[in-house]
Amino acid sequence: MKNILHRLAELSRIDWVLLPQLALASYTLRIAGRMMSLPQLTRLLISVSASPVFSVLPFPHSRCTAAHLITLAEKVVRILHRRNCCLTRSLLIFWLLKIRRESAQLLIGVSTHTTVFESHAWIMHNCAVVVGSPDLVRRFTSLQSF
Repeated sequence: MKNILHRLAELSRIDWVLLPQLALASYTLRIAGRMMSLPQLTRLLISVSASPVFSVLPFPHSRCTAAHLITLAEKVVRILHRRNCCLTRSLLIFWLLKIRRESAQLLIGVSTHTTVFESHAWIMHNCAVVVGSPDLVRRFTSLQSF
């Protein structure tokens, strides 16, 4: 409990403004992911991020680095969605990078090393895996990218 309180005390005012917006966005993306195909959803995220009206969301994202936004997004998704959250996390980070006009690629892959079907979603940014470890991603063969 002390660790949680200590980490909460370390959050800045900007973090406190961003966190509820990221939480709402993560729930919205999770619901949209069930209602739309992934190609439709990624096209929508790209078009919304290019819109001057929506590119300011989450407010005030421009006052943070991309790395800090990614860290906040990871925390929100880890707390709210706990299990099977790689797609929600990846969609959220994909959107955050796109609104900042940064290159991002959403990849969907399946495991080639197990007999049980496993899938994973991850983001490539500047030729590097953004979230998670490259070792984890190596276990998966990319089937689709956006």
